[in-house]
Amino acid sequence: MASPIRPSVGIRIRTLALLSVVMNTPVVAWVTRRLTSEPRVEVSEIGGTSVSILRPAGRGPWPAIMFVNGAQFLKKKREVDPDERFQSEWYRHYRTMFAAAHQH
Repeated sequence: MASPIRPSVGIRIRTLALLSVVMNTPVVAWVTRRLTSEPRVEVSEIGGTSVSILRPAGRGPWPAIMFVNGAQFLKKKREVDPDERFQSEWYRHYRTMFAAAHQH
């Protein structure tokens, strides 16, 4: 029987490096910034929303990681579905989270 497929060590290291920089963990983020080149940054527009596209230095192809701004999604959803007839657990969670943030 074949063993289950496991992510490679390289994927785990790249994921740790990305998350350390995004979450700004002190030591790991510092080491990651020192060991990696500056990314190439491009500003574009997707679906009427301004987005920043960051690519690693060097030649690709590179895997894509996309971070979605929930506030933009909720704004667009309210335009398309003002009566909130179509909902998901994700939508209810973020609607509640953003509503609480706007009260403060």
